[in-house]
Amino acid sequence: MEKMFPTEKPIPAKPRLRGMNETLALLGSETGPDGQRINWKDLHEQIGTWNSGLELSDKIRAVVREYVLSKFPTIKAKIPSIEDLSAPQMLNALSNGWFEELGEEVGDTRREVLLAVLAHLTRKIETRIYRKTLEKASENDLQKLGLSSNLRQLTMDCLDAAVKSDPLFIRFLAYSQLAPKPPEDASPVAPLGQDGKPHTLRELFPQETGFISRRLTNIAKQDGAWKNEPEAEKFKEYLKYLADFFAETDPEEARTLHKKAEEAYSQLVFSDFPIIIVPPSEGYYKPPYLDPELRVVLRTPESKAQENNFRSVQGALADNLAALGAGQFSENLRDKKVRSYIAIGSYGVGITFNAVAQEEPVIALYLDEQIRAYDTNLKNFLPLVDAPKNTFAATPAQKIEEISRTDTIMHELSHSVYPTETPEAKRLGAGPESVIAEITAESIYRGLAKKMIDAKKMGCTEDQYVSATICMPLQVIENSDPDDEYFKAAVFVLNGLFEKGIAKFPGSKIYVKDHALFFKYLEDNAKAVIALYEDPKMTESKAKKWLAKNCQAGSKLQKLIDHLKAHPRATG
Repeated sequence: MEKMFPTEKPIPAKPRLRGMNETLALLGSETGPDGQRINWKDLHEQIGTWNSGLELSDKIRAVVREYVLSKFPTIKAKIPSIEDLSAPQMLNALSNGWFEELGEEVGDTRREVLLAVLAHLTRKIETRIYRKTLEKASENDLQKLGLSSNLRQLTMDCLDAAVKSDPLFIRFLAYSQLAPKPPEDASPVAPLGQDGKPHTLRELFPQETGFISRRLTNIAKQDGAWKNEPEAEKFKEYLKYLADFFAETDPEEARTLHKKAEEAYSQLVFSDFPIIIVPPSEGYYKPPYLDPELRVVLRTPESKAQENNFRSVQGALADNLAALGAGQFSENLRDKKVRSYIAIGSYGVGITFNAVAQEEPVIALYLDEQIRAYDTNLKNFLPLVDAPKNTFAATPAQKIEEISRTDTIMHELSHSVYPTETPEAKRLGAGPESVIAEITAESIYRGLAKKMIDAKKMGCTEDQYVSATICMPLQVIENSDPDDEYFKAAVFVLNGLFEKGIAKFPGSKIYVKDHALFFKYLEDNAKAVIALYEDPKMTESKAKKWLAKNCQAGSKLQKLIDHLKAHPRATG
């Protein structure tokens, strides 16, 4: 019997969001240049043939972006509050979940919620294309996705269940803008309602969570052919705990169920089952509350191949940690499981904050999102650095992308050094620690870069690494704000290089003359972060002062940042 809920509403249904109905203009038919009617339900017919999961992901995203772009005049006419947003930034926000490109003027406003609704409708279009593609896929096509015919329907069912976390997140987003600041001991899975009491997601948002719970339960109960697949029992067990979590009305029991779901998820990702539904695991909008999220990903042949490429740098990083005085974390880092996936549905928080990787319980890289967000754009930033002419002259674009991808993996691996639960991390205080954790992850592996390059473990030359190490933080800085923890981490990496004159930006190009000083600086940065953790007298107050001192751009770096903001290089 389904649980009964109290008549009291922890979150009122009104006032309603003005302009909500106008967002449906995104789904209206249009007349194409040759007079034909363009309906979003027919976009799957434009996909054609594809040879890999990555190619399919790219084709679907390209079709969706073209359609959404064609709707902008209609949408902006109907929703005047977003008329001032540029088409490229808005397109990247809606299709890729890159809301950070829209800037601070959108964050924490009601039009952020309106844009989230538009992003959900964009994901709805994309999901239909995936479903239609799966429906007609041959056995050979399914194998390109790491699937079999037994897993076809299961994949579509997972998409249908997960997509409901979009409206769940949109309601959570609106709630986050109105809710009080959570107390330090707040439960991550039981936000405070407007009555000042903790409530589970099921209590706050019964319609959306009820749908998700029922769908996940029904999938687990099915007697489909997928249950004969290897490791299927682990998938079934995980779905059960996840469904129970979304159905729970008791805050303490919800916390227990979420932990059980995380443990079952850990077992699932360690297996070879090719379909994963990523659960809510991080808090971005109202920390420490977990953002509602369900991401459907596939472990495809090409994503598996990426995992082999990462093992070499993982071992080298673990071997060299002792050189920084952090050898106690070598085995933890070495034992970390790294998985690579193709994301076919990033629902919930993914419609506005689409992470390319996560570090717990395994390091998961979402290959298509990583390539889209960072890898292909690195080449647009590299001309900023005045490197020797042959630095990248004979380097294929794919190789440059791999440099970027390896950087992301080493960042995630470096989170193994002083993780949040260690006493040293707890001394920093929860607020500063979340920022310093990103600074640490950006600094540790860079401090060992020279040793790894000399050992031929990095897959790049010294000249290439110098250019990439300057440009990759600039990618983050270009599309984020100074209050963002990733912006602060990027500034920490670069600031001393420019303020100490190791790198110079006289006006159009960046010059680095002394590579020895460059790598010594990176090593010193890593050791400075380690010293911060190791200081027995460290407190939250001292950590805040350290951040204020070390994460503000100096005048020389600020000149480069201003140039970058005025001449953006990122693309969609």
